Amino acid sequence: HKYMEAMVNDHQRMEDLLEGRANETPNNEPLENGVNQWAKKTLPSVQHHLQMAQQLEDRLDDAPRPNTTQ
Repeated sequence: HKYMEAMVNDHQRMEDLLEGRANETPNNEPLENGVNQWAKKTLPSVQHHLQMAQQLEDRLDDAPRPNTTQ
């Protein structure tokens, strides 16, 4: 459960970073523009992974927890 919580948090942070880059206005810096284009291309995959991680985390939240106090 902690692993999935970390995956959701990390994907949310990555989504925020990529959205910032993907929405930047093009300028005269080829390297900057290349990074921004990569961010725009990569963002949908990160969003999809985030959605899958959230769904799995929700399922884990709903699942009964084993009794570990034996």
